[in-house]
Amino acid sequence: MKKFIGTVRFGNDHFGAIMSYGDYVIGDSVISRNGVVERWNRTLVEAARTMLIFSKALMFLLAEVVATACYT
Repeated sequence: MKKFIGTVRFGNDHFGAIMSYGDYVIGDSVISRNGVVERWNRTLVEAARTMLIFSKALMFLLAEVVATACYT
């Protein structure tokens, strides 16, 4: 994993420096670390929706169901 420093350009022509880690490179494929987090979040939301569907609860309880799914 290599650390790199880059720049970001804002809409008002200002620049800012950013420091980040690059993507994981395994063989000839590149795996972004963000993809792992997105899969975890998708799994968590799918578990929460499943709990809502089977309990026939209302959608306003989604935050509580996500918290429950996260800790079970």
